[in-house]
Amino acid sequence: MEVSDYGAAQTEVRNMVTLAGGYIIEFSENMSEYEQGGTFILKVPAAGFSPFLNNLEKIKHEKLQRSIQGQDVSEEYVDLESRLKAKQMMETQYIDFMKKATKPADLVQFANQLGEIQEQIEQIKGRMRYIDQNVSFSTVELRLYQTEKNLTLTQTNSEGPLGERASEALKGSMKALSVMFQWLVVVLAAALPVLLVAGVVVALVLWLRKSFKRRQPAHTEQARLGGNRLPDRESQPPEAAPVVPAAPEEENTDKQNK
Repeated sequence: MEVSDYGAAQTEVRNMVTLAGGYIIEFSENMSEYEQGGTFILKVPAAGFSPFLNNLEKIKHEKLQRSIQGQDVSEEYVDLESRLKAKQMMETQYIDFMKKATKPADLVQFANQLGEIQEQIEQIKGRMRYIDQNVSFSTVELRLYQTEKNLTLTQTNSEGPLGERASEALKGSMKALSVMFQWLVVVLAAALPVLLVAGVVVALVLWLRKSFKRRQPAHTEQARLGGNRLPDRESQPPEAAPVVPAAPEEENTDKQNK
């Protein structure tokens, strides 16, 4: 079915399936510049198969192509029932053989054959359940697609007046800012413990540097004063020895004459 609006048609199909009491088995979708489309594989109750197809035709579409196929499983189902009865009779017989067996070898042989028969019985029952389910539900494969021409018309109609486009652009920008702010809060919350530890380390380093700078001028002043005193002591002249006054020459002459 070629439709004029793929998104709206897909929504209608999903609603129809729900109202009909069916379910979707598989859905695949393809998007490109030239076409948008999707393929549904649906199961709807067999009693409502024809009404469901009639409702599908009410979807606004450009082209429609339909094919219906059926399979008669009556003969297969009758054959399965006959096989099931025969296998169940064999199961009963082998159970009786096992009850009457006296030799261990015979008992093992009967047990193995009974296991094979029971496995075949389960396979037959599984096939019958599968047929019952397919008889109760009909399978519908539906492909919806929108071509390039309708895509262009949809985009043109969605643009709208200038005011609406500006409003949509503003909403998009506000949404982007909101998402960015939320991510920023999340990142900050995650990094808060690391930032606290880093802040403590930085504060400690700054305090140590400040304390070191305070002590450095005092050491420099002491070194400068000590250096100035040492040269003063070395430059002072040695103390002169005490001078003893000499005796007058007259007294010495008199002493020599005496």
